[in-house]
Amino acid sequence: MAAGIILTSCKKNKTETPTVTEKRVSQFVNGGTATTSLVYNSDGSLAQFSGSSTYKILYDYSNNAMSEKVYSNNVLSSEAKNAVISNNKLQSLFFQHYNNGNPNNSYTYNFSYNTDGTLAQFNDDDDIIKFEYTNGNFTKVVQYNNGSILSTRAYEYYTDKPNKFNLPFQEYFQELPILVKNLLGKGNTNLMKKIVSVYGANTYTSTFTYQLDTEGYVTQYTQVSQKNNNPSNTYVIDVVY
Repeated sequence: MAAGIILTSCKKNKTETPTVTEKRVSQFVNGGTATTSLVYNSDGSLAQFSGSSTYKILYDYSNNAMSEKVYSNNVLSSEAKNAVISNNKLQSLFFQHYNNGNPNNSYTYNFSYNTDGTLAQFNDDDDIIKFEYTNGNFTKVVQYNNGSILSTRAYEYYTDKPNKFNLPFQEYFQELPILVKNLLGKGNTNLMKKIVSVYGANTYTSTFTYQLDTEGYVTQYTQVSQKNNNPSNTYVIDVVY
């Protein structure tokens, strides 16, 4: 998955400045310790994502562009270049890994969308990831590698809980939608309830429960994860706005 991108706008399809219309998550807290921190610009766009004292992602929106660089131990570990945006949707980007600051593996992502504005699929140089939807939520994601199925993920949702939760696991792209949620098509309609992922002979299951404030925003979530029939792990995360 791409964790870092640069998004540039062309003359006919400019990237729109985000409008602050929803609460913005500032921290994820586990056991009293902030595991992730997010800092925003005055217009609501994300300026910095910090996963630990040695891991951070910095964002730059100068020159009508939007860039993201990932640092580990203050050394550049990844970024992306040559992004194409059309009709306010990400179409392609070139992703670059670094090894001790030197260019290493690289690949290109391409994206396509359904007529209703949802993400249909994306691919890199080797894999294709396809999405299926039910009632405004992606309910199945299949990853193909050279024509063979590499993994399958099935999703369930709470029909009575609208999705007001802009956090990484709610989207397939990890950190990416925190930055460019609107550039990957429509988000899910409801809060995620369960994920069942099949990779080869292994099955991974995660379930989610939530505490909400009076406006319906998530203030805490509990994630229970299990591999096959192994003992499960439980994570309780407080969400600070």
